[in-house]
Amino acid sequence: MHQFVHLTTSTDWSMARWYPQLAGSPRSDGLLPRSVAGETEYRDGLTIPDWALSWVHGVHTLYRYEGPSAPVRELLPSVERVLRWYLPYLDERGVLEHVPEWNLVDWSAVFLRGTSSILASMWARALREFADLSAAYGNVGNADWARGLWEEARAGFEVFWDPERETYVDHLVDGIRQSPASQLAGATAIVSGLAPSSRWNAVADWIADQIRGVQAVTWDPRHEVVRAEPFASYMVHDALALCGRTAELTRALRDWSRFLTDGYDTFGECWGWGTPAHGWSSTPTRDIVTYLLGIEPAEAGFVSARIQPAFGVTAHMSGAAPTPYGLLHVRVTDTTCEVDSPVPFTFRAADGTTTAHPAGHTILG
Repeated sequence: MHQFVHLTTSTDWSMARWYPQLAGSPRSDGLLPRSVAGETEYRDGLTIPDWALSWVHGVHTLYRYEGPSAPVRELLPSVERVLRWYLPYLDERGVLEHVPEWNLVDWSAVFLRGTSSILASMWARALREFADLSAAYGNVGNADWARGLWEEARAGFEVFWDPERETYVDHLVDGIRQSPASQLAGATAIVSGLAPSSRWNAVADWIADQIRGVQAVTWDPRHEVVRAEPFASYMVHDALALCGRTAELTRALRDWSRFLTDGYDTFGECWGWGTPAHGWSSTPTRDIVTYLLGIEPAEAGFVSARIQPAFGVTAHMSGAAPTPYGLLHVRVTDTTCEVDSPVPFTFRAADGTTTAHPAGHTILG
């Protein structure tokens, strides 16, 4: 999320470039350490495996915004080693089970032991991203390898589907599907592509219902949904955006207002507890640009843009997003969208129609 904040709000992307390079310092077995440039890295000790999968997402994100640069290419061997570290923990269905070390993902009360849908989804997302990166650099063999594993994971992922509640559960224990079905289980199933698109809206209904959101360890797992804490909420928001659920996404963003109390102008670590200033909780900073103004790269390197504003959120909003070719400005009212773009773009209107436009100044109804 720190990287996303730079890429969506700053014209200086140097920190966004340095993050994957500095963190890309693998242990002897290929997995990334819990931290770099300190005694934790030196001792080569216990790590958080899913953080390496988040790092892969950061490498792919840099590629999306900056294009197939030399620094990204140099990181691909480390990306592959991270993915291969997980291979011994695949079961006969192609799904991860009994992954060792400290699997954290989020501070919310999600279940990761046994056979975890969340870990399986994050690994599958990384496989898709590595396939995308490998293809961009002409490495067809690695792209096919990663896509093959992703296909196996997609087929095996059906074991997590709960047809009664129409969502995915957190985990299996000894092959038996357990009751907890958190926001993250449903969201990661969508963002990884493992969930068929025909199920997306049903899953989104489950994960968007904030009335059932709880943080306590005691709850009714059949009817209550454990809510993601601020950091991992970005995956929930990504899933809602893919489903076109702007209303639920906007409602979720407004929940961050609770942190702006007692003189603080920062985002806190967790809902109701933790430290008051955490960069990893800055999901709204990205989402206001990416999902409300609706500005994203349509092609790697921002050669073209995709603009899909969230109409009706407020009477008017305006802002700009950085691209390698200059700032892309968007101004939205209830009925119009004014775009000043340095690159060609596609525009998605409120009625769902999509039109293509050249670089320059355009006013759209």
